[in-house]
Amino acid sequence: MRQDSEGFTAFEAAGHQLRAVLGEAAERGFEALERTPVSIAAMRALEEGVTRLFGFGALPVAERRDLRIGSGPAAVPCRLYRGQGAPSPAPLIVYFHGGGFIAGSLDSHDGVARALANAARAVVLSVGYRLAPEHPYPAALEDGLAAVLKAWRRAAHLDCDARKLFLAGDSAGGTIATVLARLLAEEGRVPAGQVLFYPATDLRRSRFARGRWHGLHGVERRALDLFRKLVLGHEGDLGDPLLSPLCAPSLEGMPPAHIAVGGRDPLHAEIADYVAALRGAGTRVEDRSYPSQPHGFLGFARIMKDAGPALAAAGKWVQDIAGDRS
Repeated sequence: MRQDSEGFTAFEAAGHQLRAVLGEAAERGFEALERTPVSIAAMRALEEGVTRLFGFGALPVAERRDLRIGSGPAAVPCRLYRGQGAPSPAPLIVYFHGGGFIAGSLDSHDGVARALANAARAVVLSVGYRLAPEHPYPAALEDGLAAVLKAWRRAAHLDCDARKLFLAGDSAGGTIATVLARLLAEEGRVPAGQVLFYPATDLRRSRFARGRWHGLHGVERRALDLFRKLVLGHEGDLGDPLLSPLCAPSLEGMPPAHIAVGGRDPLHAEIADYVAALRGAGTRVEDRSYPSQPHGFLGFARIMKDAGPALAAAGKWVQDIAGDRS
């Protein structure tokens, strides 16, 4: 299968025809999602299937095992990966998968976690946080915080260095990671760094209007309304800093960040604004843009040429930051 921008451009060539039917199709999709939980299940199955077909696959790692953070019904399922060549003790990366707070799982991001563990020569703890709409946000954030605090306390038990704990994630998971970084920093517990792949930073914004989806503003408004209903479970505020980190009153004291985004990602502008806001608050940021890539490109490693290099760059950055803290 072809990789790089040619592969994406071939897909994009049908854009004009797609716009002609997308409005009607989207309306049908919104109605289905509002009517039945079966559509949520289908969305989740699609996420799993796409990454199984096009993701990194089961790359070999030194160790992989499942564990649970906490006890009883509130326990958070996690999966630990020890990368090949990881030192003892190793840096620890707590990772949050993407999926719009509605989809995604430990399994859908198994390949990403493996690849990152190897690239960073670190231990990755992937967190299976609760999903909306069954568990409205901020349930995901609460699970993430519980996992991070437990991992920090048990770092030595995991053969990891607590001074080298990083928060990471893609898309919605990147949002969780950077929100937690701010909350922890405000309490004086600053992580070593944050690794963010195309995080949503301002959910008030119109994504279709930013990209190539001209004429779909009505669809976008319907999408935002549905998103609010599914994720927040009520008429919540999409500008809440716990959901839209760019809306935080202050970003001072945040840990250094590595932020990667595709040039064809509709979130590109808001992510650029977040990079600027972090730098304006004194945070050291390494930002990487991959011009030919769409949103979610890590999930298409077998056909998108930049997925591997993006994880390699993030892994190298983690190694450098961890080395500074030795």
